[in-house]
Formats: sequence, C-alpha cells, structure tokens
Amino acid sequence: MAYDSARDRIVVFAGSHTLRDVWEWNPGTRTWTERTPVTSADSWPPPLYGHAMVYDAGRKKMFVFGGGTTVGVRDDSWEWDGAAGTWERRTTTTSPPALSAHAMAYDDARGKVVLFGGYNNSFNGVARDLWEWDGALGTWTNRTPGAVQGPGPGPAPEAWPSARDATSLVFDLVRKKSVLFGGFDNAGTFFRDLWEWDGDSGTWMNRTPGALPPSWPDARGNHAAVYDAHRDRSVIFGGGATRRDVWEWNAAAGTWSERLPSDPLADWPTGRAAHAMAYDSRRFDVILFGGCCTLQDLWSWNGGE
Repeated sequence: MAYDSARDRIVVFAGSHTLRDVWEWNPGTRTWTERTPVTSADSWPPPLYGHAMVYDAGRKKMFVFGGGTTVGVRDDSWEWDGAAGTWERRTTTTSPPALSAHAMAYDDARGKVVLFGGYNNSFNGVARDLWEWDGALGTWTNRTPGAVQGPGPGPAPEAWPSARDATSLVFDLVRKKSVLFGGFDNAGTFFRDLWEWDGDSGTWMNRTPGALPPSWPDARGNHAAVYDAHRDRSVIFGGGATRRDVWEWNAAAGTWSERLPSDPLADWPTGRAAHAMAYDSRRFDVILFGGCCTLQDLWSWNGGE
C-alpha cells in the first residue's frame, strides 16, 4: 500500500496468492474504488503476496517488485499509472533476484527506489543486499559491497545490517536517509536494531545504542512503518501477529517514544502482522489497512503536536 500524492489516493495492490486486484481509497470522501478490469491478461501482474510497493513521486507511478505466487517467487518490476488505470512491466537486463518479504522506500532526494533484504529464492535464505531502482532510466543498480554479497544469514560487516526479511524501510525527508528497523532471519531470531542508509555515500550507519534504553521497541518482524513528514518522525505499528503498539523514532534526538492510548481497548486496531501502512501527506495521517490474517479494517492515526 502507498499514497499517490498527485491524485490524493491510497493504493492497495494484491496481498495473497489469489489476489491481483487494485483498490484506491479516497481520504476526502472516505470511499473505496476498485480499479481492476474484468480481464487483465498479460498486461496485469499476477496474484502476489510478500511483494513491496512504493510511490515514485518524481514519475507519479506506483512501483512494485517481486513477491510470491503459487508457482514460486518472482523478480519482475511493474509500474501502476493511476491516472491511466494501466500497468507496465519494466523489463531490465539486471535486477535483484527473486525476492519476497523484502523492504522498499522511495528516496525523494535522489529519485530512486531503495530495496533491502528479503527472502532470496535463489539460495532459499534471507538476504542483505541493497539495490536501487532508477525509474527514469529503467535500471537496477546493486549497491552492495562485494564483501557483503552472497547467501545469508552469515555474519555481516559491522557497518552493514545482517541478512533479514520482514523488516521495514522508510525515507527520512529531513536527513535524506532511508531508515530500517527490525526484521526476522527465518532461523528464529527477531531484530530490534535501527540503521540509516545514505544513498549519496553508499553507507549504512547503525543508530542502535550499545545498551538499549527502556524506551526502545521490542524485537519484531512483519510490522509496518511510515515517515510522518509533518512531525519528522518514523512511525511503526504492530508486528508478530499480536502486537498493537505504536512507536515513533525521533532521528534528531536518537530516541524512540511509545504512544500508548488512554484506553488500549477502545478505538485502537487489534494486534496484527503483515499489514500495510501509508502516509497521507495532505492530512498528516498514517493510514493502516488489513493484516494477518484476513483482516480488512482501515484506520487512521494522527500523531498530533
């Protein structure tokens, strides 16, 4: 799910091995519209789950990569033009391997889509590679140093996140960094570390303190995250099927704050994982939809201040 700021629509695409539908939420009228044609054929992505989607603001297109199907994991790139109501497959000579449960963010400063990690189908394990997509050129670039490339989940260099999937990645507009939090190594370990990717220098910075303070989110995967540009905060919700907590990362201070409701049982989403969130930059709202398993409720969060 992602927010089309040019058209003021929240766009949802697919989400299970049987779904290939596109729906758009109009925050102004609070109505859903299905954009799926009766016949989609080859001009439409297949049913997908575990894919990632972001909004390319520079080109006013939704960008989708990878995901799982009933016959395997994919490595194709697609763009959704909401104004025309059409998909275009972006065929490339070089691309990331077939991935699912990877994370993507759109770097507004450089006009690139940043992709990290995921479950790599080529070696059946989690990955730690970082790729960038340039929609204007139609090219993928692997920004991963040679020392890091290869099958996970082996040890990563000190200045590079370990291999993982089910992590989150958002772009901090103020600092022009992509912010990664948490994830899962598919061997029983959940993470709670926080990293920032500087696309200009091609380097990661680990913002996780050596001794974690009491106010720091628990380890988790399959959570959702957005960047609240109005308040300069990265916001995460849920994960791990039962979590229903909201945490906000203040990058300037290097601190997390948990935003507990006065009554957690009233007007609050239930615990969930594998849900989707997007940031409505016109209304300064975080929009949450769905999640595991078969949830179809929609919520909005306004951090205030």
